Amino acid sequence: MNKDYLDTLKSFDMRPGKIKVKEHKEEVLLEQEARGMMDLHEEIIKWFMKNPRPADDKVHALAEKMGIDHDKFEGHIYMILSDLIHEGRSKKFNGKYNPKELAAGIEVEKEHLPYPSIAEKIAKDHLAEIPDYYTRLKKMEAQGGVKESTILEADVLTSTGFDVDMEGDTLKNTNFRKVLYTSKHLQLVLMSVKDDIGMETHDKGDQFIRIEGGKGKAIIDGREFPIKDGTAFIIPEGSEHNVINTGSEDLKLYAVYAPPNHPKGIIHKTKEEAESSEKD
Repeated sequence: MNKDYLDTLKSFDMRPGKIKVKEHKEEVLLEQEARGMMDLHEEIIKWFMKNPRPADDKVHALAEKMGIDHDKFEGHIYMILSDLIHEGRSKKFNGKYNPKELAAGIEVEKEHLPYPSIAEKIAKDHLAEIPDYYTRLKKMEAQGGVKESTILEADVLTSTGFDVDMEGDTLKNTNFRKVLYTSKHLQLVLMSVKDDIGMETHDKGDQFIRIEGGKGKAIIDGREFPIKDGTAFIIPEGSEHNVINTGSEDLKLYAVYAPPNHPKGIIHKTKEEAESSEKD
């Protein structure tokens, strides 16, 4: 799931419980049920989605209409939501979403957070990147290839960056493919290769690979060269390529895709599992 949206809402001082409301120039405490507060958040989110980066007077007018103190309303919501809600792959997406995929996506994302508008936004971000994202996810869950628990906490769009023990995590990984991190423009993937990854071509995007353990050979558009611990190479867009293990132990590597090439958080334990998923 995409935690940025949820974490932003959680950071607000406007959570279920008692909130201060300025009404008729007097401070009063108003009891709010959790559902009522969620409805309030939903109303604010929808307003900002329709009015990105509004002028101060419009924000203050909305705050007064809702009976919320100007400073609190502006400080907690104004800049944060107006910037955050309008980011993501769906912002520049000019195609059409498959209605069934979108409906399924909204239901999946609503399992993680109670705000329909944000659930729809996250679903659209996924579908702008991978049109059948939720169909793939459902099939892999049915096959036991991936569950919600495998959607890694690091697999989110975040402004705070991402750090990892690259060598250590790569050597410890036993999965054929493990998507460790995905952002808007790139994706970090760990691989443990027993024989080879299979001859393939990526029509959209380049790929960087570094070997952290084992030995083998790589083939890029017919050019063959040896690879071992410390070898790094780049596979340009449209190049037919393969990475082959020639040693007695698994070939340990990590790959960086630009832009992302696989669904977020996906884990394929074996090459066969990965190939089956791609055929589906």
